Amino acid sequence: MTMKTAMSWIHFICCVVFLIWTLYALLEYGLRDSEGIIVILYALLTSVTGIYLFVIEQKQDHKQLKKIRTDNKIIQAKLERLKLQQELSSKQRETNEKSN
Repeated sequence: MTMKTAMSWIHFICCVVFLIWTLYALLEYGLRDSEGIIVILYALLTSVTGIYLFVIEQKQDHKQLKKIRTDNKIIQAKLERLKLQQELSSKQRETNEKSN
C-alpha cells in the first residue's frame, strides 16, 4: 500500500466518521437556530465532498491501473513476437548455411 493510498483511506474514514457525527448532532440537537443549521450544512457538505473525492480518485486509479496492464500485455506480445522472429531468422540462417 502506497502512502497516497493510505492517506486516501484515512481521509475517507475521517469523512465517514464526520458524516456520522454530523447526522447524530442533527438528530440530537435538531435545527434550533440558524447558526446550527449553517454549521450542520457545512459539515454535511465537507464530509460528502470528501467521500465523493475519494470515490473519484479510486476510479481514476483503477483506470490508470487498467491502462498500465493493457500496455504491459501489448509490450509482452511485441516482445514475444520479436523473440519468435529472431528464432525464425536464426533457423533460416542455419538452413542457408547447411544448404551452401
